[in-house]
Amino acid sequence: MKTFICALALFTTTMFAADISGKWTGTVEIVRDGEKRTTGAIMVLKQEGSKVTGTVGRDADRQFAIKTGTIEDGRITLEVVPDSGPAVVKFALKLDGDDRIAGDLKGEGDDGAFAGTVDLKREK
Repeated sequence: MKTFICALALFTTTMFAADISGKWTGTVEIVRDGEKRTTGAIMVLKQEGSKVTGTVGRDADRQFAIKTGTIEDGRITLEVVPDSGPAVVKFALKLDGDDRIAGDLKGEGDDGAFAGTVDLKREK
């Protein structure tokens, strides 16, 4: 009986886990060499099980493909390689409810290392 209850709880949690598929918009605050800059951000995500694909960018016209992406227990990890260079931007995000994603990003490019925060809301 205990095994059945555990299996049912796991199934229910998986069945009703939030799907992050959709369009998310908000802001990214980037710090590079002590200078802080805020810019718009758009993520278009598609979730299939624990795999996340899609695009990330400043606006709808400038989107970059997600190289690798996963979600587990509401924690989202993404790696994006922009067209403009060899930098890999890594995102460590957390799903907050069904309509907010927030967390950190970091990367390194030709101009040096950078870090920042991400705050996105699901578009309805």
